[in-house]
Amino acid sequence: MLYDMKVLLADLKRHEAVRNRLYFDPLGILTVGVGHALGSRPVLADIRDAMSVPGVMDTPLHPDIVELLLVLDATEADKQVRTLAALRSVDFDALTPARQRVLVDMGFNLGVNRLGGFSKMWEALARRDYLEAAAQ
Repeated sequence: MLYDMKVLLADLKRHEAVRNRLYFDPLGILTVGVGHALGSRPVLADIRDAMSVPGVMDTPLHPDIVELLLVLDATEADKQVRTLAALRSVDFDALTPARQRVLVDMGFNLGVNRLGGFSKMWEALARRDYLEAAAQ
């Protein structure tokens, strides 16, 4: 059973918000669209100041580009979460679509490395103890 990608994309837009202009996330990483990081490190203060010049950060991206970035990022999150689930002895395809969607959403928002750190949740999922997994 597979989740509906359109529902996942709507969830991600609701959780992350859609921004069609460049912005700095709370960590100072240049970002656009629906949480699409344009790098992995905070931008240096001097560069950040230079980017504050009118016209640099306020040029909007076309909505189709924002949507394409979201689909690509969500697809990558799905792939990484499926791999992580297999490594944790969890049959991703046997999960309900809602559970699959939640895991991919978490992978998108937290990153797969941080999601992998929820070891008690993964252990509970492997046992099919979904109440315990949700509690973790």
